[in-house]
Amino acid sequence: MKNAVMKILREFKVAHRIFGVTTDGTLNMVKFFELLVTEMELGAPIVNKVTEDATKEKVVTVDRIRACVIYVRRPTIRESSLATIKPATEDLKLPLDVPTRWNSLLHMVKSAYARRHELHDYLSAQKGAIKDEVPSGEEWIDMEDLIELLKPLEAVSVDCSAFKSSTFHLASAELEFLRAHFKVFEEDLTKALWIRELAKDMLVKLDECLRLSCKKPSVGIQVPMIARLLDPSIKDAYLPSVESRSAAGTMLKHIVQLYKVVSRQVPQRGSPDIAEKSTAPPPNTQLSTSERTIAQVTSAADSQLSEVDQFFLDPKE
Repeated sequence: MKNAVMKILREFKVAHRIFGVTTDGTLNMVKFFELLVTEMELGAPIVNKVTEDATKEKVVTVDRIRACVIYVRRPTIRESSLATIKPATEDLKLPLDVPTRWNSLLHMVKSAYARRHELHDYLSAQKGAIKDEVPSGEEWIDMEDLIELLKPLEAVSVDCSAFKSSTFHLASAELEFLRAHFKVFEEDLTKALWIRELAKDMLVKLDECLRLSCKKPSVGIQVPMIARLLDPSIKDAYLPSVESRSAAGTMLKHIVQLYKVVSRQVPQRGSPDIAEKSTAPPPNTQLSTSERTIAQVTSAADSQLSEVDQFFLDPKE
């Protein structure tokens, strides 16, 4: 099956990519690859994990900024108390960092930094513990370095994702660039000590991910897990013509058929028709995790195949 898959990939000139099935959102993409290849992590999820893990315990100022953002995001605050603050209320709807949204830590810190004066003036006048969470002027200066540290991670995660490329891929070169970036920050004595320590932690985490993912022979071109080319939301950008959609649909059919062959039950003597239609394994057969996963993917792909045909081939689409 592997040789047949690689032949198809080479035919469509995508043998250097690794494809994954997803229906919507980051969680489905990440879960898909966790199920199929437990030791493989892709470029964009690696970047997100490096950021999340490295900042989880050491960046106290980020925790305080997060508390401030949560406070001002409360509906009663947005609708009444902030109405008189300039810039307008809409500008003070600060984004909150969440694990499932890539680069959300950078977006939260950068937006809060841009509104730091308004946040200080408003929250310092409040009662209760929230006024003690407002970062000091020195801490805001440190946030400039944090933003500078995180910006390249955003650029790399976009380069490794379907927003820029039509595939999610390992992107070894981009991750090696991040490694050099962290090294520069770690050795820059003009940066705050905690920034240098954070860069070091990120470097350690990234090296760990690179060892587990990009450097393993089993995660290279040799064993791609493939199924579907594009998320519907970016279909037109990368498959602008009916011909290109037809080619993508043909490729999907080839791959789904390969999965069906793997998961199909061996015909039982005396009941060839029934066995031919069944994709379930015999009751006493012990399947590996990857075989069970492929069977699940096949079942879902079969049910969606006619919809995929219409999606790729309909000229109106």
